[in-house]
Amino acid sequence: MTVSLGILTAVIILLMFGAGQKILDNLRLNDKQAIVLLIAIAIGIAIPPINIGSHFSVSIGGFIIPFGICIYLLISCGWSRDLFRAFIGTILVAGIVYGLEWILPSKSAEDIIIDNTFLYGIVAGIVAYALGRSRRNAFVCAVFGISLAQIVQWIVNYCLNAPTMLGLGVGGAFGTYVIAILIAVGLAEFLGRAFTCAKPDEQKKQFNYETHTYDSEKNGKLVVEKPKKSATNVKAEVENKKSKASKSTAKKAIKTTAVLFLGLATIAFSLIPNLGSGNLPAASAVTTEVKSYYTVYDFIKKDRVVLVKGGKVENGDLYLSSDNKLYQICNVDENNKVAYAKFIKDEQLPEYNFKSTYKEEEVVAKGTSSVTSSKKYAEAKSNNKKYVGVYHTHNDESYLNPDGTDSVYGEGGIHDVGKAFKDNLEKLNVQVEYDPALHLPHNSGAYTRSQATAKKLLDKGVTAIFDVHRDSTPRKEYFTTVNGKQMSKVRMVIGSSNQNFAENKNFAYSIKSYADKAYPNFIKDIYMGGGNYNQQLSGFAMLFEMGSENIEKELAINSTAVLAKVVDVVLFGSDAASQASLADIDLSNGNGGKNVITGLSNEGSGASLTSLWVLLGTLGVVIVVVSLAAIFSKKARYKIARFFSELFAGLFGRKKSRNHQ
Repeated sequence: MTVSLGILTAVIILLMFGAGQKILDNLRLNDKQAIVLLIAIAIGIAIPPINIGSHFSVSIGGFIIPFGICIYLLISCGWSRDLFRAFIGTILVAGIVYGLEWILPSKSAEDIIIDNTFLYGIVAGIVAYALGRSRRNAFVCAVFGISLAQIVQWIVNYCLNAPTMLGLGVGGAFGTYVIAILIAVGLAEFLGRAFTCAKPDEQKKQFNYETHTYDSEKNGKLVVEKPKKSATNVKAEVENKKSKASKSTAKKAIKTTAVLFLGLATIAFSLIPNLGSGNLPAASAVTTEVKSYYTVYDFIKKDRVVLVKGGKVENGDLYLSSDNKLYQICNVDENNKVAYAKFIKDEQLPEYNFKSTYKEEEVVAKGTSSVTSSKKYAEAKSNNKKYVGVYHTHNDESYLNPDGTDSVYGEGGIHDVGKAFKDNLEKLNVQVEYDPALHLPHNSGAYTRSQATAKKLLDKGVTAIFDVHRDSTPRKEYFTTVNGKQMSKVRMVIGSSNQNFAENKNFAYSIKSYADKAYPNFIKDIYMGGGNYNQQLSGFAMLFEMGSENIEKELAINSTAVLAKVVDVVLFGSDAASQASLADIDLSNGNGGKNVITGLSNEGSGASLTSLWVLLGTLGVVIVVVSLAAIFSKKARYKIARFFSELFAGLFGRKKSRNHQ
């Protein structure tokens, strides 16, 4: 969303300096109307989405305003052929975007180089132009096509008894709209001008910017005047036109049938993975391990395994091992699922001054109940000092023991782990917003869909959000014993392709540093891939891998009790942490006093670029650019003065002719 608002800022600045006038004329808009609409979209994005029930959400700036613009453009086109093209284009864009989610890699966000938001927008923009041709239709096909793809997926999930959240213009969908519209309209303008320049001079017509019409126009299409024909050729011409019309009708029918067939075939083909056995519950328990992971070896010592990871690894990814050695991935062999890692340095993690006193039987502080009293929990909820969100991007993830399958189309076993994490946090007086919303299917569009859920949690005021997953590796990679208690190790995953990478890296390093000292052998490692993982929304957004499908789910659930304590202390500090969390450590400093652990939430880090701040930043950039232009350019001063005088003189009026000024 930050990128999308940045693009809107650039467009607003260009319009203020008179750029894009030809495009606006073809869209039946003037510069004042366009700027007002863009500002309205930016403000609408800052407004929280409208939630209707538990399965529908719509953004004012992300969908309602663009939808209204599409309706205006369709009404203004005034002829049936444009409407027909818009209809066909919308269907095909929806089919291709929907199918693209299944064609692209789906295991994890770092599997693709370009972020899904941009990739879907690029493809949708190209297809929208190819089908819509005109600027108006390109705009309409981009918005309606992407929205229809979302609706189709929502219907499929509903039919499979796995209803998901339909978020129109929410989260990543808005970015897809912006990219698709810019590409579609940009292609229409660029290629349209290229074709116009290629025409003979006598076929060119000058557009009248005062009346917003061509000098000779019929049904919205330029009509080139031709010399009068003699009476003797009229009859032959009529017969020739009838013949051409008949052939043209036949060609249109064939093209229409082919396009509809292609669109429906694309959608039907895309539905096949939904119905595949890989996404449906198994009839009986499965005991064999699933081997769908990469093995990464040391670049120098070729026979030494550095890490094993499910999903994909990419050249340039970073990895922090259990002993705090930083590596960089290189030489990835996708066919054999093998890669190598170069050692970079021994990483220094944040230091915590305490001694571990953790014992298996001391899961809860001495003299306290394992269940927090309702009074204490009510106090925690009322002051909102300790408030986090938990959700699942890949809801289908399950555990072979005891779920009997590694994936189900619905709430998989990972939901049991997420609920256990929620329960253990609440025992520590941490208020938890647990959102079990489904983001199915488990394909390349899952993170785009879950972004709406993550944003909704942040809008409620949570300090941090946790996306709970499970990995796909052999059981031995995650099995551990912490002070005699069997459980699963925990891997943290960070996305490096966002502005909050440094803060989330510090968050992960702090969690590992504290856990290594308080609960040795608990944190497995930290993987830093090229994706976003919704971490662009906050500096306190973490992805936890709770074991793999080959480890017992019970062991993953056991890990949530320790993980909850780690989060409680690291995020909120020793002064706010529960006594149950502090019971596992000794903070005495040897001088009769106690060390104090300052929670990361109290240090001022983790503040995300919310829509409001981005909007304010956008307005600030506009003011700075306009001011600099006015200082150094006399022509710019004239255009800016003329623009604002017209803007306030008549917000939606036509420009006055320069001949009358």
